[in-house]
Amino acid sequence: MVVLSIAAFAGSAAAQEHPTSASLVFTSPVGDTVGPGTGKTYTYGTPGNVFESGVNDLVGGTTPDHMFFTVQASNANPEILLAFAAPIAVPFNSLTDTQAVFAPLTKGTYVCTKETSTDIAHVPLMSFVAQVRSPTPGTLCIDGQTGSYTITSVSFTTTKSGQSTLFHLLNLDMSFTVQCQDVATPKLSGRLIYHGAPVAGAVPYDPVAAGAAVDFGTCPDGSSGSGSPGGGSGGTGGSGGTAPTAPTIVLPDTALTSSIPMVNSDSATVAFSTFIPTTTTSDVSLTATTDADNLLATITPSVIKPGGTGDAMVTIQTTAATSAGEHTVTLTASDGTVSSSASIHVTVICDPPLILGIDQPKNTTVALGRPANLSVKASGSGPLTYQWFSGARGLVNFSLAIGSSPNFTTSAINDTTSYWVRVTNPCGSVDSQTVTVSVAASAKPASSPRR
Repeated sequence: MVVLSIAAFAGSAAAQEHPTSASLVFTSPVGDTVGPGTGKTYTYGTPGNVFESGVNDLVGGTTPDHMFFTVQASNANPEILLAFAAPIAVPFNSLTDTQAVFAPLTKGTYVCTKETSTDIAHVPLMSFVAQVRSPTPGTLCIDGQTGSYTITSVSFTTTKSGQSTLFHLLNLDMSFTVQCQDVATPKLSGRLIYHGAPVAGAVPYDPVAAGAAVDFGTCPDGSSGSGSPGGGSGGTGGSGGTAPTAPTIVLPDTALTSSIPMVNSDSATVAFSTFIPTTTTSDVSLTATTDADNLLATITPSVIKPGGTGDAMVTIQTTAATSAGEHTVTLTASDGTVSSSASIHVTVICDPPLILGIDQPKNTTVALGRPANLSVKASGSGPLTYQWFSGARGLVNFSLAIGSSPNFTTSAINDTTSYWVRVTNPCGSVDSQTVTVSVAASAKPASSPRR
């Protein structure tokens, strides 16, 4: 596994923690030397992979300016190390004995990231390492990495450990690109979604209330990143921020700090509020979009009159075909001129079908010309569908039109016949054992005696 030495980072201790749910998806084009360079897309998620995170202050103090993540996968897949740091709001200056001060990581876009730039002001740090055990380890960039990343939502809490401040990551939705500083190197791109468990005794961290200097990076050509220093729900609508100038969706804390667990063909509702500035004089429309065609979301009511705060509810529905894993539902409030958005995260849980030995269909014997009653009992995430076949297990040439339920009645049996059933749900299928239906010996015609 790729190991990050915490001792390499000065400042407060990092609380290494595991999430309640997390997912990482990245695409590594052919020729990419930051990742595997296979031209493939890799997907990791809990509970199948082990995620670990740490948040600390890179140079000491009380701002969560550095995050790292490790992903432990199977031996056949890459093992991942991700690290992000905010820009230096106040650079180190040995002549004036000025201590470097990093800005806190908050919602926004960080540009011109360089892995080797911790002593340069206004340039954030990013590192991505994907190690492949087979056939050969990945190649690291000789001159360091460069890229950008966007934090769509983030929230931290803090606890005290002696004189140190421990930061705990509760919620993160981040997309990123990274490549070797050689511009000819293809860019690796990805997205990380992370939900941490609440920590007893922890209090919310708000960069505005903490008086932290927020900086999103300035490039050598003068261009810069952008963002908002709000805490919690993010943006200017966060605790301690200035009043928003656009209609702003305010989600409950539970929707900010944890993903909604759902199964296929399920529904969930989340109540939220929309703050409407006094400058807004037109109706505010509320819309919901998702990252998958078979994940549905609707808002009621869909229009709020100007003035004050309006309450609404979003209903999220999975279908039988919704893929398992992390999904995002984006809520948007717009008055026709300006708008704002907020994200709700959904984890679709799907257990493949399973047939235990005692629940397998069983061999049986019937009288000549009589049907047989067969049954199977399967577990797994719904909806479960059934298809019975005649013949040996795995042969799908002879599907039975009437065999689409766990209980199946055969046609009249005149000779020994084999049957099996396939059980399917959105995340897989399982085949039962082959069972034999025999004709009772007393019902078979007597053979002629030998002469």
